Formats: sequence, C-alpha cells, structure tokens
Amino acid sequence: GWTLFQMNEYTKAQAEFSALSAQTDDPNLKSKAVFFTGMCKKKLNQPDEALTVFENLVRKYPKSDYRDDAFYEMGLLYFSNEDFDTALENFQSVISINQDDVLKELSVKGMADCYFRMDNSEKGLDLINSYEFKNPRLLSKTLFEAGYSFFKKGEYAKAGKYFNIVIKSTENDSLKLQSVY
Repeated sequence: GWTLFQMNEYTKAQAEFSALSAQTDDPNLKSKAVFFTGMCKKKLNQPDEALTVFENLVRKYPKSDYRDDAFYEMGLLYFSNEDFDTALENFQSVISINQDDVLKELSVKGMADCYFRMDNSEKGLDLINSYEFKNPRLLSKTLFEAGYSFFKKGEYAKAGKYFNIVIKSTENDSLKLQSVY
C-alpha cells in the first residue's frame, strides 16, 4: 500500500490499506493502515469519508502513534469546510497529545488561521505570540495571514506592521511580494 500511495495510486493503495487493516491483529499496524486509508480518501477528494475514517481511528485506537496525525488531518478538513470551531478543537487535540514539534507548530498555525478567518485577529496573534516557533518560514506565513486579516477589516496600520515583519524576516520572495501588494 505504501508504495502505491507514494506513486499517487490512491485507489489501489486504499484497497491495500483496507485489506491490511481487516487482516492484521496488530493494533499498531492496524491503526497505521486505517490512517493511510483516510489519507487515500482525502487524496481522492472524499473529505467526508476521510473524516469518518480519522474519527474512527481516534476513537478505536486511543494509543495509536497516528492519533495526533488523524486529529491534524481532521483539523485541515474542517478548516477547508469553514467549520473553524471544530477545526480549532482538532488542532488543540494535536497540541495537547503531541511530542512532535513540527506537528505542534503546524497545529498552532492552523489554530491561528482559524482565528484570523473568524475575524478574531487579536486571539490569533495572542496564540502566535505565546508559542515559540522553531520554523521561521511557517511563522512568516502565519504573520502574513495576520496582516491580511487586519487588511480585510480596514485596519491598515496594523496590517502594515505585520506585512513589514514578513518582508524583513522571510526569504520567501512570493510572500514578500504579497506583503508589498
């Protein structure tokens, strides 16, 4: 299944992962197969089915190594459906159970993006300021979202403050150009 997944053969990979999860008695292997079944469904543009798979994983396998990944993927799916409250809950679950700094940072960014989309820029900024990011590029994208959030509300001085931080701190030319315009 993994090779097929890496080759973007998601329908075939899903069949392999589903078969593996039905056949194995090993809970770690089973939860991994269930997680990648959900990822295949997500890649096949079946978000509702993917959510069901991820929800089942976190309920049935509370000790799974993939539980935090499932919460994160659910956060992304709910975010894309503009269900920001539920996305926030899932990102918060990642932060509360995760030891992986990368996934924590991505979840903090996801939470901040939810607040920005909910027109609660201050809460998003408080969250960003309370967390020490180890990945400056991820922080730059989040600060850009903060600036854009203020810009949409007509608070141009605040927006400019965050766009200037992005311009000075990022190596991403595309993000710099977006901040200038």
